[in-house]
Amino acid sequence: MILFIRIDATTLPALIFGAALVVLAALLGLFVWRARRTLEQDGDVDARTKLHANRQMRRRLQISIMLAVIGIVIAVGDQMDQLFVQRPHLFFV
Repeated sequence: MILFIRIDATTLPALIFGAALVVLAALLGLFVWRARRTLEQDGDVDARTKLHANRQMRRRLQISIMLAVIGIVIAVGDQMDQLFVQRPHLFFV
C-alpha cells in the first residue's frame, strides 16, 4: 500500500503544525527523561522524593505522548478530507 500524501496550499499548514507538535513532544520527552536521569544519579535522595519524581515523570511523558498523537492525527486527518467527502459514514465512525 502506497502512502499518498497531498502537499498543496490547503494541506501544508496542517502538515507543518502536526510535524511541529510531534517535534515538540519529542523534545519535551527528551528533556523529562534527561532530568529524571540526573535525579537518579544523585545518591542522597530519599524514597518519597523518588516516588514523587517517578509519578511526575510519568505524567509529563503522558502529556508528551498525547501531544505527539494529536500532531499525527491533525496531519493524517487533513490528508483524509477527500475520503471523508466521498464516504461521510467513515467520518462519523
